[in-house]
Amino acid sequence: GTTGQVQGPAFKAAIPEITDYVRILGTTMNVTGNNKSLAVKSIYADNTFFDIFSFPLLHGSPAQVLVSPNSIVLSQKTAIKFFGSDDVVGEAMPVEEGDGVKNFIVSGVVKDPPSNSSIQFDAVVPFSYLQTMFKDDNWLNQYLTTFILLSPNATSAAVERKFSKVFIENAQNQLKGANSDTKQFQFGLTPITDTHLNALGLTPDGSAAEERGLSGMSSITYSYILSGIIVFILLMACINFINLNIAAAAR
Repeated sequence: GTTGQVQGPAFKAAIPEITDYVRILGTTMNVTGNNKSLAVKSIYADNTFFDIFSFPLLHGSPAQVLVSPNSIVLSQKTAIKFFGSDDVVGEAMPVEEGDGVKNFIVSGVVKDPPSNSSIQFDAVVPFSYLQTMFKDDNWLNQYLTTFILLSPNATSAAVERKFSKVFIENAQNQLKGANSDTKQFQFGLTPITDTHLNALGLTPDGSAAEERGLSGMSSITYSYILSGIIVFILLMACINFINLNIAAAAR
């Protein structure tokens, strides 16, 4: 799921089977509120985030909380940590950004992400705010995660074929100066249920995954290793059982 900023909107505009998309970039922010200052695990996300994903809002509207670039959505535990309550919509929260401080307004409070979610956050900041500082139209960059929502009658194979056409049409100039490996770029789809154990060969944990807005990722290799150990233990138990029965029959 690793992309840059441009792929989500470009693919949605050109491919009818894509009904919506959301981009996620992980970061850590120094946030101040109610005379407290803490480092907060945050994600930048498009305003479709709470429509596409099922993180329930306790306060605020899913369609509105990420519309304003200077809004911020807090998790329930983060709101309580700063203010002692989760009813804090409208509160001001200064955030250290670059060389200065930007004032954000709490637009919503979301229930804490479940522990088994691959998307973990204490705060959500609009992707549009990120683009006021850094707007990137390079098709060859990869540093965030883009999720897309397909229409019910769409097939992943048909959508993937259209990816290549859109990519070539839009990235022609950027590909001219690229190396041979980059020119072999291909875009595909991974079911969201596969992202935990099938991380496209990328770093399962640490800065690479965190920057892409994902947490708690693992590797299917561990599952294979554990399965192999289980089979070995069962095999040893079977051999032991047979030996005991042979010994008993001999007596």
